Amino acid sequence: MFYIPKLITLIKKNFDYITSIFAVFSKFSLGIIALPIILKQLNSIDYGIWIFFLSYGSIGSLIDFGFSVVFTRHLGYHINGISESKTILTTGVKEANLGLVSLLVSIMKRFYIRAAVLLFFLSIIFFYHLKINLLVGYNSDQILVYISYFVYVSSVLINMYFLYTECILNATGMIIQLKITNILSSLFYLFFVYIFLLNNYGLLGLSFCQLMYTCINRVLYYILLRKFRNNHYEDIGLNTEQNNIFKSISKVAIKTGLTNLGGFLVNKVSFYLVSFYFSVEVLGSYGLTLNLLSIMTLVSNTYFQAKLPKLILYNLNKELFLQKRHYLNALILQIIIFLSGGLFLFFFNSHLSGIINSNSLVLDRNFLYILILMTFLESHLVLCANFITLDDEVPFLKASLFTGFFVLLLSFFLIKYFPGIGLYCVILPPFIGQLLYQFWKWPLYFYQKFDFDLNIFKGGSA
Repeated sequence: MFYIPKLITLIKKNFDYITSIFAVFSKFSLGIIALPIILKQLNSIDYGIWIFFLSYGSIGSLIDFGFSVVFTRHLGYHINGISESKTILTTGVKEANLGLVSLLVSIMKRFYIRAAVLLFFLSIIFFYHLKINLLVGYNSDQILVYISYFVYVSSVLINMYFLYTECILNATGMIIQLKITNILSSLFYLFFVYIFLLNNYGLLGLSFCQLMYTCINRVLYYILLRKFRNNHYEDIGLNTEQNNIFKSISKVAIKTGLTNLGGFLVNKVSFYLVSFYFSVEVLGSYGLTLNLLSIMTLVSNTYFQAKLPKLILYNLNKELFLQKRHYLNALILQIIIFLSGGLFLFFFNSHLSGIINSNSLVLDRNFLYILILMTFLESHLVLCANFITLDDEVPFLKASLFTGFFVLLLSFFLIKYFPGIGLYCVILPPFIGQLLYQFWKWPLYFYQKFDFDLNIFKGGSA
């Protein structure tokens, strides 16, 4: 009984950290808990088609082009009464600049409705590829696949338009409520997945699950925003001031967006190449393997995301020692997760389909060597990049774009002239492209910027 008050105090003190862990593991659960039932109920061809659906969904992050991050940051400044983005609020309470807040919210809503329209037109191109290439020789009902596809597209479009609500919640400091909402939405998703798939609704059921998850998530976001809507803004029409603010924001967002474009070309374009040049079954195996690796990445990033508010404070106060200690903690977590997860995948890959009762197979060990190492190095690169960008510094714009286009060109070159090496045509280019520069340049830049030495191993506590 003596320890209960201390336990309660400890939980209150670390509530944001604990909530972050649960929020991350709710996303983790979407991947790991739902995966066995998905793999069991979908045959290898249907699972490959589902991976194609997901590849369309990933286009949304590219179309956002970094605007969500910049919108959130600028909105946060104006809600706290700061008119210039470089001004740091240190002490005291300032009134929200309601005029600028209203302008920004209106800009966001108009930006994301246009982004959703663009995403819809892209869905027609994806549908054409699905119909002409992927469903050739498909023995089941193709009409159900078409319906499933457009149900999934609906969820992506809804998610894109209401992305502005997530920006507002982050900007207003409702991060804990946001994470709790995501946890609840994930639980609903898992419930619907088991109901629909166990009743053999297949692709159509899975698409409806995604649609319901998106709707529930965005409705909960909208409920959280009631107080903000009542107290902070009213929707206003388009005017010259809006255009000027949008141009100012665009200059910053485009830099982030171009960096994201490079990352997209490195990490996502391989899905589209596999869907064009290989069978649907191979696409399913490739997607399954990368999904399992992405779960390791998601879990390994937990520490940084949970400690982000503290890291921002340490960065403002120039407390390099504490930042370096947190980097080491995050790196150790990454190494442990990728060593344990990688060894499991490597030694049990041939038995994994039986363990999870799957109709789809994980890729062969020869591919896993490269993919596990590449995913770990990418996770470490992202960790270093996250620390670098705490100062709103984005030095890797040109390098990211160059690497992205290099990977794309090398992939096409290998597919055209060395088709006999199979999947290596899309697995080797991202690894080679990043190994030549990104994997060593930005970690080295980070170490130099933060002046790393052996003293970080001694004393101190964060």
